[in-house]
Amino acid sequence: MNATCSNDNQAPFSNQLLQKPFVPGGWWTGTAILLVLYCIYEQISFATSRHRAGFKSVRGPQYAVPLVGCIIAMVKNPYQFWEDQRKYSFPGLSWNSLCGKFMIFTTDAEISRRVFTFNDPETLLMAVHPSGKNILGEGNLAFMHGPPHKAIRKSFLSLFTRKALATYVELQDGIIREHLKQWQQVEGEREIRLFVRDLNVATSRSVFAGPYFESKEEIEKFGKAFLHMTEGFLALPICIPGTAVWKGKQGRLYILDLLEKAAARSKASMKEGNAPRCLMDFWAQRCLEEIREAEEQKVAAAGHTTDRAVADTVMDFLFASQDATTSAVVWVTVLMADYPDVLQKVRAVRHLVTLVSERPSWVSQTGCATLF
Repeated sequence: MNATCSNDNQAPFSNQLLQKPFVPGGWWTGTAILLVLYCIYEQISFATSRHRAGFKSVRGPQYAVPLVGCIIAMVKNPYQFWEDQRKYSFPGLSWNSLCGKFMIFTTDAEISRRVFTFNDPETLLMAVHPSGKNILGEGNLAFMHGPPHKAIRKSFLSLFTRKALATYVELQDGIIREHLKQWQQVEGEREIRLFVRDLNVATSRSVFAGPYFESKEEIEKFGKAFLHMTEGFLALPICIPGTAVWKGKQGRLYILDLLEKAAARSKASMKEGNAPRCLMDFWAQRCLEEIREAEEQKVAAAGHTTDRAVADTVMDFLFASQDATTSAVVWVTVLMADYPDVLQKVRAVRHLVTLVSERPSWVSQTGCATLF
């Protein structure tokens, strides 16, 4: 027996759904209301943050773009964005929003020092960039705070003695001379920025990791990996295969693997009693001392003494020395060309320094400071 509807004029329920689709207007309306409320909350939160911790007169934009903040302007024209932010920062502090996060920008050393003293999750925490943790890694030095950060900073003291600095200067001087000879062989006009970047990568790699790269192929891949990391910071913070951020992350993983092997070789070299030849060697010496001290006290060695942790921190040093230094060298070159009288003074000082030694050492560099 088949059951049928007793009302011939009433269509089956399934046909009614086809004729009059159900539109969940309540859900859309609710979602829109929640979104508007969140945007209002976000603006109130930013206003509150500006008046917290004594930053009552922080300058910045009149309002933040909801949800995304300044990320679009930052990616579209990075130079103009940071120049505008700098103009806000009188007398040294300004604010903005970055992907829904309250961000402060400082140009004053004392204010920066004050900000860094609050570097913890309860107040202000170093964010670096929306893609920072993807590209640099969550365990990177830039995101450390508390006792681990204090311990690793104490370990860095051995990296900046006069002996260590003299080693770095010798390495830099030799590489700079080599690159200048190569530049002189290039015919016609060329954009100097790419030449300076290659020079900077070479000096950084040699100063920080020294002779611990095995082949020319590794060195070439190293340079490309760093370029991918740089490009990742200039792209939208989306980390899926094929995006610039994803390529930057893969570049970081490749560099970490190379540096971890380099750290192991450096420790082995220092155990054999060889003289330090780069920053990694000086730090390996210190890490080995900390490991011995921990063994004598029968406690676990500090986390930053492992090969992986050393690689992670050296990578941070390497990356931090790239864009800013490349930009600085390019601008110095431009300004020296625009002001030949200043260039002559620099050459005169350089000549006096080289009279002390054919190659600069820390002693002659100290002498250079007295000449000014």
